[in-house]
Amino acid sequence: MARLPEPLAELRRELGRTLAAYRESTGVNQTELGRRTGYTRSSIAHIEKARQFPDRRFWAAADRVYRADGALLARYDTVVAAEARWRELDELRQDETARRCAHGTEVTGADVVADTEKEDDVNRRTLLALLGPAALGGPMLENLEQARRGLDGVLDVPAADRDADEWEQVAADYARQVQFQPPSRTLPALTADFADLRERIATAHEPARTRLVHSAAQLAALTAFTFVFLREHLAAQRWWRTAGRAATTVGDPRLSARIGGKQAIMSLYSATPERVLTLADRAIALGESKPSPGVLSGWSARTQALARIGRDDDARAAVDRLTELYERLPEQDRGENTSVWRWTSQQLYFVRSEVYSLGGRVDRAFEAQDAVLPLYAPDSFQGPAQIETHRARALIQSGEVENGVAHLTATLDALDDWQRADGLVHRTAVDTLDAVPADKQRKPYVTDARTLLTPTPA
Repeated sequence: MARLPEPLAELRRELGRTLAAYRESTGVNQTELGRRTGYTRSSIAHIEKARQFPDRRFWAAADRVYRADGALLARYDTVVAAEARWRELDELRQDETARRCAHGTEVTGADVVADTEKEDDVNRRTLLALLGPAALGGPMLENLEQARRGLDGVLDVPAADRDADEWEQVAADYARQVQFQPPSRTLPALTADFADLRERIATAHEPARTRLVHSAAQLAALTAFTFVFLREHLAAQRWWRTAGRAATTVGDPRLSARIGGKQAIMSLYSATPERVLTLADRAIALGESKPSPGVLSGWSARTQALARIGRDDDARAAVDRLTELYERLPEQDRGENTSVWRWTSQQLYFVRSEVYSLGGRVDRAFEAQDAVLPLYAPDSFQGPAQIETHRARALIQSGEVENGVAHLTATLDALDDWQRADGLVHRTAVDTLDAVPADKQRKPYVTDARTLLTPTPA
C-alpha cells in the first residue's frame, strides 16, 4: 500500500487530537475508554497520536462513550472517504502508467506533474471538508476576528468582577494545556486571548483591573513558555519581560517569584549557567526564601545549573535544600500535577534525576527516574522524554555509551516530530549526545540518533 500523502496523514492526526479533546472535556480517561471499547490504555494513546487507526467500530463506540452525537464518527467517515478517493486516483494513475508502458508510450515529467496536481487538489479539498473554516487560514480567520472584536467594541461593556473571574479561569486552563498541545495550536489562541484581555484591562476599574492584570501576567508567561517550546528564545525573553512588569504592577510578590522562578527554569534551555544562576537568585529573593512555588523553582534552576557546570558537590547540597523546602511547602501550593504553576514531587524527582545523571550516579539516578515516571499524566511527553534522556545520559556517563545512545534513540523515535523538536526535549537530547566521548562521536549509532533531532519545530 502506498504511503499516505502528508495532507491525509494530517487528517488522521487531527482525528486523534479530536479524540484527545473529547477525553479532556469529558474526564473519561484513556484507561476507561479502552475498557469500554475493548482496547488497552496504550492503544488509546497510540490512536490519539495517529500511530494506530482502528476501524469504524471503535469510533462508533468512542462516539457513544463521549456522547459526541455522531460528530466523532462523522470525522472518522470523512477521513476514510478522503483516503478512499485518494486510493482510487492512485490506482487510476498506476493503471494509466501501466497502459502507457504496455503500448510503448513514454510517461513524461509533465504527466507526473499533472497527476500530482490532481492528487494535491483532492487532498486540499478533503482537508477543507474535514477541518472547516479553520483550514482556510489567514484572511478568513482574520476577518472573523476583526468582526468579533468590532462587536465587542460596539457593546462597550466595562470590565467587571465577572470578567476577572472568567479570565482567571482562562489563565488556569492554559496553565494545564500548554504542556500537552503543539505550540502551533496554542500560540494562535494565546495571541487572540491576550488581545482580548488587553482591551478588557483598558475598560476596567479597580479592583477588577488589578485582577485582570494578574491574569495577563500569567498569560504573558505562558506565551513565553510556548516560545521556549518553539526554541524562539528571543521572543520568549520579550514575553518574560512583559510578564514580570505585569506582576510588578499587581504588587504580588508571590506572583513575581512564581514567574521569575519559571523564567529561571526555562532559561536552562538557552542561557548561560551564570545567567540562570542570576535569575534563580532573583526569584528566591522575590519569594523571600520562604517555601513557595516561585522559591522552589528558583532553587530547582540553581540546582540544575550547578550540575551542568560540573559543581557536583554544590548541586547535591542544593538538592538537599530543595528537598527541605519542598517538605515545608504548604499543601495548597502542591496541588494538581498538570498545572505549570504548581510544585509537586515529580519536579523534585526530576531535579534529582538530572543531578544524579550528570554526576554519573547511575543507581540514584535510576531510583529517581523509576519513582517519577508513574507520576506523569498520560498525555505528558516533555517530562517523561527528558527523564528517559536523563537515563541515557547516566548510562553514557558511566561508560555504557552505546547502550545510552540506544536508549536515547528509542526515546526519540517514540515521539512525534513536533515533540522531538520541542525546546526542552531537543536541548536535553542534544546535550546528552554532546556528552558522548569525542572518539565515539562519529559512530553510526550516534549519527543516527542525531538525525532524529533535525525536524523543524511545529
